[in-house]
Amino acid sequence: MKVVQEGRVTLRLRDSDEIYCLTLPDLNICSIITGRPFLEMSSTTFIRSSRGYTAEFRWHTKPWLYGEYHKFDGRIFRDAAAALVPDGPGQEQLFTMKGKWVAESASVNLRTGEEQPLFDVQAQPAADICIRPVDEQSELESRRVWRRVSEALRAGNYDAASREKTAIEEEQRALRRQRAEAGAEWKPSLFSWIADADDDEAVRACYAYLFPAKDSIGTGSWVFNDSPHHRAARGSSASETPGTQTPSDAFASAPGSVM
Repeated sequence: MKVVQEGRVTLRLRDSDEIYCLTLPDLNICSIITGRPFLEMSSTTFIRSSRGYTAEFRWHTKPWLYGEYHKFDGRIFRDAAAALVPDGPGQEQLFTMKGKWVAESASVNLRTGEEQPLFDVQAQPAADICIRPVDEQSELESRRVWRRVSEALRAGNYDAASREKTAIEEEQRALRRQRAEAGAEWKPSLFSWIADADDDEAVRACYAYLFPAKDSIGTGSWVFNDSPHHRAARGSSASETPGTQTPSDAFASAPGSVM
């Protein structure tokens, strides 16, 4: 099964004005029939820096008969052009990359020919996940909403899981009908939509550069209401930002927690 990930990600550094814009790889879920599914990535993705640097990644699936899983290669180059032209005359290639995204990878400095480690996944310690008990979470947290479905699946009771899933979906449909009858517009409490035309010039430039490479990146982004740059743009503090009293508040007192 192949999952095409449309959209993009904007990464802002806390202590720098540099911005990174990322496109997303396609996901291939393999061995579903055998009951031991695993993930491969495919397609070509880019990371564009607001300072004119770009990383291009080519994700490879295992060939039918021979070869290995999870391999990738790519390059890092500098290009001040306004639009991406593959292998354009203004590109200055700086590094090449290769390896496995689940294991080790290396980069080669094209100026010196020196090869250096790029990243070793196995050497990186896994992050601790700290989650509040389900009963202490907001009613909108996924683990609480889907708790009965999860319990039924773990118990192997698929009929019960289906009934619980249907009940959740019907409740949401009923709420949607109520809003339609009342003429109420639903708005997310956690995120706000910002069109590219209204975003920072650096963001617009990055995505305009990448658009020819992947035409499914869209024309805007959903931005977390309580993100520092969003609060600054709106001239508001966290307490003044609509939607900050959200499920994420349940994690505010748990340092290092992951939702």
